[in-house]
Amino acid sequence: MSGKKLLVADDSLTIQKVIRLALSSDGYEIQAVSEGNDAIEQILLFRPKVVLIDVSLPGKSAIEVKSAVDAKPELAGTHFILMSSAFESVDEAALAKAGFTARLTKPFDPAHLRKLVSEGLGTADAAPSL
Repeated sequence: MSGKKLLVADDSLTIQKVIRLALSSDGYEIQAVSEGNDAIEQILLFRPKVVLIDVSLPGKSAIEVKSAVDAKPELAGTHFILMSSAFESVDEAALAKAGFTARLTKPFDPAHLRKLVSEGLGTADAAPSL
């Protein structure tokens, strides 16, 4: 089961629930957190292959969480899918530099979510698309 571990880091319980429902029949082991510092802690403990992370978390931002994880060699191969609202303003240059595996715009189509997660699980050395 370790290859199908996902961490959802979003302060919206609704988004956490939507993701769980969208992926429930695909056999994923899903943990969820609502805060950036908790995301780092859970990534260290849970060792997910894919992290679905909201761009603006309380505590630490998605970029700060990704940087902290990237600094730990034992967590190499962790894929980050950035989630943001269609109307949210983000620093595109900082996001590009951080090197997220993929990006998901909320609201999202569950089929698109499944596709991105599947690609994240299946391509350990994929080039960043952001």
